[in-house]
This record gives sequence, structure tokens and C-alpha cells, in this order.
Amino acid sequence: MKNILILILLIFINNSYSYGQIEGRTYPRVDTYPVGGSLKIERDHPLILIGTLETNAPSLILNPENLLIVKTYQEPNDLKFFGDKGVNGVLIGELKEKTPLLRLDEVLDYFEVPVTDRYLKVLVDKNLVDPALFLADVKRIKKIEVLEVTEQEVLLNLVYNHWAKVKGEKYLNIITQEEE
Repeated sequence: MKNILILILLIFINNSYSYGQIEGRTYPRVDTYPVGGSLKIERDHPLILIGTLETNAPSLILNPENLLIVKTYQEPNDLKFFGDKGVNGVLIGELKEKTPLLRLDEVLDYFEVPVTDRYLKVLVDKNLVDPALFLADVKRIKKIEVLEVTEQEVLLNLVYNHWAKVKGEKYLNIITQEEE
């Protein structure tokens, strides 16, 4: 009888403390995207639709106060309509104030970026973005520069700049205005 009680107690303890964690305790997800871009751009952010324009949060340069989310789709049946782009949800947004939003090619034209630099991967404030989803209010852009990866950035890529893998590789870095 004593052996049966000990066995039941061990089973109970094992289920409660699986892998050394107390059952029911949750740990917050830690994403390093704002600091280093470790999330996959097209997979880890919901699709944002503003009128007929598609974007996601890292690829959108807009005053957040100007964006009103009017509808959210998160259920699998609702997301089927959006295909692979909507795998992490879809947000339908409207602009509170009419603001022209430009695609990447239009922004590069506006800032007169040379044709030779337009093939480079795109960063916004040193965070990798998807050029196909890039959408911006040009008033929020301070400047566009060609950024060459330094040896220090390569060394920091495990912690900070996950996009900086090869010394000397070049990126197009779009620097935005500070929040007002």
C-alpha cells in the first residue's frame, strides 16, 4: 500500500513539474525584432490592409496615431480568403487623415536614390523589411543611406543585427523621423 501511494505521488509530482516548470505558469514570448530583426518578416506579423494597399508593421512608415484598425481577422476560416499572406492574421485599417502612402520605388524616386543602389536589401532604422510590403508617408522619412556592414555589426549579429552577416555587404537604410 505504501509503495502504491509513493508511486501515485511521484506520478503527480512528475506531471506538475514537467521539465522543471510549474504547471499553469506562463512565460511571456520574447521577440527581438524591434532591436535586431530576428522575426521572419512575412511570417511573424499580421497583414495590414489600408484600402487596397498591403503592408505589415515593420514595412509601414506612418504616424501610428493616423491609423485606425476597423476590423481584425484571426479565425482560420476568415483567413483562408487571404492565403499565405494572412497566416498571422489580417488587420483592416483606415487613415484618420488623408495621407499619401508611397511604395518603395516611389520613395526611392522621391529621394533620388541612384539606380545602382535600388537592388540592395531594405532596412528601416536598421530593421530588415519586406520591400514588396513597404509603404510610407514620405514626411516621416528623414533620409535614405547606403549602409555597409562593419566587422562590429557582424560580431553583434547574434544579439542585435541579425541581418548583418557579411562584412562589407551593403543595405539601403531608411531613417525615419523621431516620434513627436
